[in-house]
Amino acid sequence: MTLSSAIALGGLALLVLGLLTYERGDGGSREIALVATLSATAAAGRVLFAAVPSAQPVTTICIVTGIALGPRAGAAVGAIAALVSNAFLGQGPWTPWQMLTWGLAGASAGVLARLLRRPWALVAFGAAWGFLFGAIMNLWQLAAFGPAVNLPAFVATETRGLPFDLAHAATNVVLLGLAGPALIRLLDRYGRRLRVELVAAPAAVALVVVLALAVVTPPAAATSAQAAGYLEAHLDASGCAAEPGGQPSAALSGWVALGLAAAGRDAAPAARCVAARTRELKLTTDVELAVLALVAGGLDPRDVGGRNLVREVQRARRGGRIGPLVNSTIFGVLALRAARAPVPAAVRTGLAAAQRADGSYGFGAGVPADSNVTAAAIQALRAVGYPRDGRRVRRALTALQRFRNPDGGYGLNRGNRSDTQSTAWAVQALVAAGRRADAALAYLRRHQRADGSVAYGAGVRITPVWVTAQALAALSRRPLPIRP
Repeated sequence: MTLSSAIALGGLALLVLGLLTYERGDGGSREIALVATLSATAAAGRVLFAAVPSAQPVTTICIVTGIALGPRAGAAVGAIAALVSNAFLGQGPWTPWQMLTWGLAGASAGVLARLLRRPWALVAFGAAWGFLFGAIMNLWQLAAFGPAVNLPAFVATETRGLPFDLAHAATNVVLLGLAGPALIRLLDRYGRRLRVELVAAPAAVALVVVLALAVVTPPAAATSAQAAGYLEAHLDASGCAAEPGGQPSAALSGWVALGLAAAGRDAAPAARCVAARTRELKLTTDVELAVLALVAGGLDPRDVGGRNLVREVQRARRGGRIGPLVNSTIFGVLALRAARAPVPAAVRTGLAAAQRADGSYGFGAGVPADSNVTAAAIQALRAVGYPRDGRRVRRALTALQRFRNPDGGYGLNRGNRSDTQSTAWAVQALVAAGRRADAALAYLRRHQRADGSVAYGAGVRITPVWVTAQALAALSRRPLPIRP
């Protein structure tokens, strides 16, 4: 048995054991009613915050449930909330692992209940679970999709997901710090008195806390020049880009190079940063993004630090795919076209074959389709010569519109709130296919701030450099691949 199989089977065994333990427990109808109410509240909070990356009210609610009502109830709330919320956000192979991970958060809170009634310990515990949740899900991702379950791959995945884990931890700290003790007292009261009348009280308080973070700020007027100026201000002396308070990276510098080149600005400094940090290029998609960025900055991707990145993309081909996933194939096609390298006929056919029955594209086999991958696929289809009014492109455009919301923006998944990165991808796809994108562009402009950055969503400021770089390419109406 491989390590990946052992991890998958072990996780599923723990989940089944937990469900059997709860089903055979001695909880009465009142406890079941309360667990159901709290699970529904947690699921609603997760759906409400779907547009905010890694803001997870579920973690807070299952932790306070475990402290007040015990490990069994805490585990049940976490597992049920994950299952119910994914009915709206998308079920998939990740659902059992989300059920398991949130169940463990609730159960562990119950085991440590005595300690966690101290406010400082409660906040610290919530912060820890923000990172632990991400670590467990990253382990599942490596076991399910690769490239391998080993320490270097795990560290690389953890590093790439650090901003999202920080957001999760910060949300837990805020919610538990503001409302955690009050929620625990309310649930304690119900546990002592076992009165059904109090079931709605904790749910109502939790909803108030969830809704409190949904306050939005009015957006500023948007211009490409302001966005480009913001990106240039976040390049260091060597041309490398970093998020505020963060460390520079080749990946972020690559996105900045693409945004600046799209706006007609000098992308060479950011591209030179990518060239100087080729040691960071580990995955196929890392190399593909670097090729796109280097071309956008006017550099030769065939001679970078002793590496021929174009040849590396070509050598990653396996039949009709480039790299292990549909996503890596899409970006491989875009990278080869950017470098004016031929795209093998088998890859061109494989790109078309990866389109699903409804016209959409997903990150990989078994992963639900999303707007970002579908939009990137439209650009790749156009880049290899599929006509903009042909059947392949028209079907993909129809699928893309299913992610559109009444506000003119696009969500990552169907039913998700609009976000600027998904909307930017959609704009680039629409432009590549010769379609109008007025409403989507207006959505992007509404989310620009006074400093020129573009917010991820209304009132949401996360990874502003990355978001602004992707939005700038869309505001400039430049699909991939981008050349200077």
